Amino acid sequence: MNRLERIKQIEEILLANNKGWTRAELAGGGLIWSGWISEPTEMVPWVRSWGDQVQVLEGVVL
Repeated sequence: MNRLERIKQIEEILLANNKGWTRAELAGGGLIWSGWISEPTEMVPWVRSWGDQVQVLEGVVL
């Protein structure tokens, strides 16, 4: 899956589940997503499914 496909997949998932989120594409091809999650522990399996392609910057639970 290329970078644009990954970004589109992330946006589709997050748009379906959260409102009021923001995102910023990084020059190196990364993506920073920010938003309020009412139950962060529900995100853990999804975040882990990305393996070393994801880094959680904030959110102690995640």
